[in-house]
Amino acid sequence: GLEALPVKLDVDIGVVTSTRFPATDIFLVLLAVMTAVSMTAREKESGLYPLLKSAKLGRGGVIRAKLAAAAMAVLLITLLLQGENLLLAVRLWGLGDLSRPLQSIPAFRGCTEALSVGAYLGLASLVKFAAALLICWLAMLLTLTCSHTPLALLVLAAVLGGEWSLWRYVPAL
Repeated sequence: GLEALPVKLDVDIGVVTSTRFPATDIFLVLLAVMTAVSMTAREKESGLYPLLKSAKLGRGGVIRAKLAAAAMAVLLITLLLQGENLLLAVRLWGLGDLSRPLQSIPAFRGCTEALSVGAYLGLASLVKFAAALLICWLAMLLTLTCSHTPLALLVLAAVLGGEWSLWRYVPAL
């Protein structure tokens, strides 16, 4: 169990700040949406999308290629933003011993998973990448299915706003 974990005191502000900095998360979502719109909207609005659907690989091939390209772009964006946060945290405060248990940090004392601080940093980046990728793919879907790009962005904003409202105002069990 977690009772046997050796709690080590060390610098913790760098770990907490680098993973809980809201501006980075907002930029990540905005850049993911911009990636999606830039990959789909121009082709649809200029009438090239029906031509792309008739390509040798077919509609499925074009969509798979776009999804893969979006995944690579969002991965790069995530690595750059999260890497910048980590570099700033190391430079300003330090991260301490990355092999110590995550429960050594007061902000994560209630964590029920036996993770090291280093594993948590990797997992947090992976989760942020996955969330940004899903938002990017949702924006691509909405851009392709809605009649106008602004309408797609409005629907996406309503969905994301609703998600945030549920997260913010519905108490956890």
